[in-house]
Amino acid sequence: MENEAAEPKKRRISYLVLFVSGISIIIYLIDSRILYPVQSLFYLVAGWILFLRRVIPQITMSVSGLVTALVVVAIMVLLTQLLGRVLWRRLQQQNSMATSNQWKWRWTFALVVFLVISFTGGFAVVGLAHQGLWLAASEKLVDHNIPAISKRSKSKNNLKQFGLALYNYQEATQVLPGGGYFNSAGKHTGINDGNR
Repeated sequence: MENEAAEPKKRRISYLVLFVSGISIIIYLIDSRILYPVQSLFYLVAGWILFLRRVIPQITMSVSGLVTALVVVAIMVLLTQLLGRVLWRRLQQQNSMATSNQWKWRWTFALVVFLVISFTGGFAVVGLAHQGLWLAASEKLVDHNIPAISKRSKSKNNLKQFGLALYNYQEATQVLPGGGYFNSAGKHTGINDGNR
């Protein structure tokens, strides 16, 4: 009896620990100005509202397209009903089932709704994958949302280019370029030719 009472208490404590940990991580990310995970979470949860607010005014309804869609859905429902009846009769004959006499309309509607949701879900998954890859490859998004990381990666890339240029120069001339002299303001004052 005590174990059964202790189990929900342990579960509540673990949920509380998870909640506090999640809030702590979010506060840390916001305080560190690393907003990309928080923004991603926001757009996954509420981004569709912003999308609909932006897109719905631009939608124009085609009457012929709507009529065509309704006719196609009606044909799909009728064909599903007919196919369901045929398959149900065959199953009854093979297994001598004594449950229901015929295929029901609600099964047809449930199957059609399932198919429509499946196709819509497939399109949504493809769209999410496409959008996710686009976001991951977009430099503008990285530059805008994560300035410290993008500056660091640009600096690292510039240093790589600098090193590659020095390597190519050394390969072509068999000597590294001479150094230079700079004053305290950072202005170039001369080239080190090795004689000084």
